[in-house]
Amino acid sequence: MNGNPILRTPYEEPTTHNETDAIGRNTDVVLPGRRPSEATTGIPGVDGIIADPKTAQPHKTINHLRRTIKEWRRSGYPGTTTNTRRLLEFWQGADPGVAGMRPFWCQMEAIETIIWLFEAGQVHDPALHQKIVHKLAVVNHKYNDDIPRAAFKMATGTGKTNVMAMAMLWMLVNHAHKDDNGTTNFLVMAPNLTVKERLQVLNPKTGTDLWNAITPRGFRRDINRVEVTVTNFHAFQSRTTTPGGKPLGKEEKALLGKSSVKNFEESDADMIGRVLRGHRKDAKVVVINDEAHHCYKPAETAQKDEDGDYRKAAALWFNALKILKGQGRLVQVYDFSATPMWLAKPNDLDSEIFPWTVSDFPLQDAIESGLVKIPRVPVHDDTESYQPKYRNTYEYNGGKDLTRNLPARVHEPLRQLYRHYKDEVNPAYEKAGVVPVFIIVVNKIKNAVALYRWMAGSYDGKSNRGMRGGLDLFSNYDQDGSPKERPPTLLVHSRLFDKAQPTGQEKEMVEEQSMLFGLDGSLADKQEHIRELFTSIGSGDAGHIRCVISVGMLTEGWDAKNVTHIFGYRRFGSLLLCEQVTGRALRRTSFVGPGMQKPEYANIFGVPYTFARGGKADPQPPAQPYDVFSVPERERFRISFPNVVGYLNPRVERRFRLNRAKVEPYAVEPGEPTETIVLGSGGERVVTVRERRAQTAIWETANLVSTLLSRDFGEDTNPHVAAGRRKSFADALRIVREWLDHPKVVCRDVAGMMADPHVPQQIVKACEYDDNKLSRRPIFADENMEGERFSTTEDIMFKTTLQHAYHTVQQDGDNFLKKSELNRAACHSREEVDVARILDTHPRIEAWARNFRLDFRIRWFNEAEGAWRDTEPDFVARVRTKGGEALHLVIEFKGMKKGEAEENAKRYYIEDWWCSAVSGYGKYGVWRSVWIEDVTSAWQQISEACT
Repeated sequence: MNGNPILRTPYEEPTTHNETDAIGRNTDVVLPGRRPSEATTGIPGVDGIIADPKTAQPHKTINHLRRTIKEWRRSGYPGTTTNTRRLLEFWQGADPGVAGMRPFWCQMEAIETIIWLFEAGQVHDPALHQKIVHKLAVVNHKYNDDIPRAAFKMATGTGKTNVMAMAMLWMLVNHAHKDDNGTTNFLVMAPNLTVKERLQVLNPKTGTDLWNAITPRGFRRDINRVEVTVTNFHAFQSRTTTPGGKPLGKEEKALLGKSSVKNFEESDADMIGRVLRGHRKDAKVVVINDEAHHCYKPAETAQKDEDGDYRKAAALWFNALKILKGQGRLVQVYDFSATPMWLAKPNDLDSEIFPWTVSDFPLQDAIESGLVKIPRVPVHDDTESYQPKYRNTYEYNGGKDLTRNLPARVHEPLRQLYRHYKDEVNPAYEKAGVVPVFIIVVNKIKNAVALYRWMAGSYDGKSNRGMRGGLDLFSNYDQDGSPKERPPTLLVHSRLFDKAQPTGQEKEMVEEQSMLFGLDGSLADKQEHIRELFTSIGSGDAGHIRCVISVGMLTEGWDAKNVTHIFGYRRFGSLLLCEQVTGRALRRTSFVGPGMQKPEYANIFGVPYTFARGGKADPQPPAQPYDVFSVPERERFRISFPNVVGYLNPRVERRFRLNRAKVEPYAVEPGEPTETIVLGSGGERVVTVRERRAQTAIWETANLVSTLLSRDFGEDTNPHVAAGRRKSFADALRIVREWLDHPKVVCRDVAGMMADPHVPQQIVKACEYDDNKLSRRPIFADENMEGERFSTTEDIMFKTTLQHAYHTVQQDGDNFLKKSELNRAACHSREEVDVARILDTHPRIEAWARNFRLDFRIRWFNEAEGAWRDTEPDFVARVRTKGGEALHLVIEFKGMKKGEAEENAKRYYIEDWWCSAVSGYGKYGVWRSVWIEDVTSAWQQISEACT
């Protein structure tokens, strides 16, 4: 069986999919077409959850929407506003090499679904739109008490947060859902503190990088109008407070009694006012639910859930939406989740997935697109069971509680998984300076403590000594019983952060870990410090932690990228729990460039997931990010480039140009001396100064050339070229500078040109009409209120994991090559590094920069899509010239892509539109394009462009 199921890049539409067998395992067969969206009901069994093919139900609404949106996309998004179209074009046209800029294909499909449903569908396909809207109304009436909800299923690691921000921006720029003050109000709700902290990026005040990445220049001013509140749903729990707003303490509640305490409880209006403190009292809000599977109407579930807490949480979250709707303030609810489904579905449904789900990009699709790690679970052993024993260790051990003396049915699979971690994965990760993380998910604190003692060791307060754990890399104690300076194992429990005063084993573990990790303060402070350690694993003070043993803390929100192994010891009664726990290990450690991603793997025992890959593959060490930044002392190598956002309609003009083929060899001899210096006993003294600056000489020569051009070409008598006459001096000035830079012209003294009366005539002999040339006028960003007219390489600072980089501080003998203001050129290939090296060593190149995250874009028209797109050239360079006029090169390296229709279109618009328009504008120098198809010819092509 092939170990790599990746079929495409993250930016490509799924057009094939891997075949799966009856229990969800991939086969080696790749089937044509996209995998249909369908619901597979899991059958809990002794050996795990088995997928019954008979229960696979196609999601007709989702599959129909997919086909419709695909056709709508190809038609150029009919039915959208101008602002919406600009957003879609911006998102689609961004360079995939810019991290956080161009959305993944699944992100685009999700935002397109939102826009089609709530803006364009009623114009594009009124019948289908009405049918889907009616269905949503029916299911929301039945299951959500008429709360308007639409759910979007996106696998862990596919970028739900970015889609949320894109949806908010779309509503904002289209003036949708605004109150009378013109402020768009959003309420973002999360299931816990961890997710709440991560979602703060959705507030433009705290998420500047995200909002800048998704927002076109012309819309950035609109962001100031948005009002965003990000909170966890627990904030909607009514509080008991004094009339002055002070919370009642335990003693006060005891004195008042239960009946009297109710008199001090917040009303619904007060509670909503407290949560939405930053919004106007009557402002309408759009609600975005993250991990929305926690928000449902509990009465609709057919059985009790696993530990009794989910129903209470769901009721609180759902009630918050009901209150907002009852107040007339709720506009729309957008639900996002990798698993928008009930733990136990209502009896009248065939699928666990919420029936108001309208978009589905499941985990298998994410794996095939290279967006997440590939989960590997046991698929075979030498027993007679239908599924291998280690696939569900909890059932294999009979669901028994654990003690310090772990039974063989638990410690043997644990040791086997640990050996893979120690012998294969850890050495590969160590080379990259990254600590891989091994997580253990258990059902109760008793079992967690038993596993913790067996693996990480135990502490004896009386002797002030510890006992070493059974797995050396995870032991918190050395061989002699001393606590390790950097303890590798942490135990967390969701209840440790809910209880003000944990007791029993919970309190014991808080105190022991506080001692190991040097945590001070009150018991509550220690609990919070442990939570902070947990949420920051993989970086900073928690970067050394190797193992996490968790009770109820690993269902969602924890997004460490360096998790490589999961061991489960709990009952998994639903596919939702399986995917949630597995999802904690699926975030990739590295994402390199826009191409096909290398496979990364998550190794899982004890979680009976319904599909995975078997086989063995070498672990891939994660790529480590490095810094790219502007070097302060290199201002002279700063590159500036105009921000062109469009083109004015072309006009037919007759302009003069220099025909470089007609230029004859010519040498301009030195003219009169500009100064004479005599030396005597009094030292040096200047006795003659006849200074004529080179620029003055060029301008005076251009004036003579302009006069000759008007005379020789009949400008005074031709009425059709009157406009050209007014521009003849600008043409002449450009022509003089080009003539001076021509390789056949030897000019030893530019300032002495006027001393040679033959120069103007020699230049005019090589001139001709640029007859009927279409001259386009560029539209600059500041003219269209889309940003600044220029961007530069100044103040650049970002991190990237692109594998190939050219360091611009390199020693070549005694010379240091520093022609770029940036410290590195982050490249997508070795060939691009070679191009960077050529630019750094070429004698005619004065300064250059790799155009990666510099925001230098060129507009081009995609005929196939019928829409304008943006492309980002690979390099931009400034050429050293004799004539003084700036000459810049826009350089594209295409490698093996030559001849492709799309690449040819980009080349045409870069050369004949952008470069022509900017050069013809007359203020920002000459811009030429260099289209390199083979790196072996790069030096010659750059040399030719410089002449």
